Amino acid sequence: NLSFTDDIDPRPIIVNAMCNVSNSFRLCPRLIEEGTIQILEAYVPRILDPAIITTCAHVVYNMSTNRAVRADMIVKGAVRVLLKIVNMEGASDDCLFLAAKALGNLSLDRSSRK
Repeated sequence: NLSFTDDIDPRPIIVNAMCNVSNSFRLCPRLIEEGTIQILEAYVPRILDPAIITTCAHVVYNMSTNRAVRADMIVKGAVRVLLKIVNMEGASDDCLFLAAKALGNLSLDRSSRK
């Protein structure tokens, strides 16, 4: 039985769970539908821990490897999330690399070039 108190910030737990599930190609369309990108967009500015910021970049990167959801990710704001991530103070080189790779993957989506 897991209960949260005022001492525990649930955001790192949520972001880590999203990272774990974002590795499943079958679940990516559902994650987009359920608002994963919008959740990250709301959470990223409030996160101070560089490790959690990197985990957010992992989520976007993992999802961007799935061609089927790239267009939806762009529409839902994935590029804005990546911009927030790279502009975070304390973002590590690993975080910046993941964000760059995710942006590269998103740029491969031909439907967003119209």
